[in-house]
Amino acid sequence: MQQPLVVPLLLLSAGLAGASSALSSVRLCGLFPRFRTAAQDFKADDSGTRRFAAFVQAIREVNNKTDGIADHLLPTTEVLFTQRDSRRDGATAFFEARELATSAFKGQGCDAIVGAASSGPSALAALALKESSTPQVSYSSTSAGLSDGSTYPYFARTVPSDDFQATGLADLVHSLFGYKRIATVASTDAYGASGMLAFKRRASALGIVTLASVSITGGANDESDFSEQTEALRASGATVIVIFAGGYDASLFIEKAYDAGVGGPG
Repeated sequence: MQQPLVVPLLLLSAGLAGASSALSSVRLCGLFPRFRTAAQDFKADDSGTRRFAAFVQAIREVNNKTDGIADHLLPTTEVLFTQRDSRRDGATAFFEARELATSAFKGQGCDAIVGAASSGPSALAALALKESSTPQVSYSSTSAGLSDGSTYPYFARTVPSDDFQATGLADLVHSLFGYKRIATVASTDAYGASGMLAFKRRASALGIVTLASVSITGGANDESDFSEQTEALRASGATVIVIFAGGYDASLFIEKAYDAGVGGPG
């Protein structure tokens, strides 16, 4: 089982158990990216599907009181669940989170929500859930902006903020590799924007010079045009490029940038 999925489920279960030991059932909802949006040809999201499978397995183990796994959690309570596809899209996550909180389980709504995966969708889902005061725990959203308790009062996560990752990346660039002049690429979503902001803050303190900074729109597809960004990177003369973006967007940009003559040996 994927450990990141077990942790939020057990935290929610333990919290609900602490709130009332007499509950006969709790209603748990999930936000998982199963397929992408129309802009990305509804491609299957393999990591989202695996995480959903782990979510289901974790619930089964909590509900099974004789398998020796978390049998002490909710010993007299059954965890009911349903899920919606967040599609790694902010607008979709907002709508689906609101629907889950208000209409799931024949209008009873959810006691808590697990998800979403990406930071942008989690942020918009958190805004929707704020209206209904529904607790939300994400298993992989790392944007530093999500630590703002006044904006996202019912959001929690089991992974560290990107502030740690970005600071470590800057230290790696400076102290391990000894790079002094770089260019940067960041996606415009919550993950890329906040991560790159933290990276630049640390890089500047270390004396690293940024020769060029470009942005790419999250949710890119095979038809996306990165010519403006690749030209800016070429013109900068930078030989080291730091990218802060989701895996799909980053890999697509790297492929197209390489085809445009950016990067290579040396």
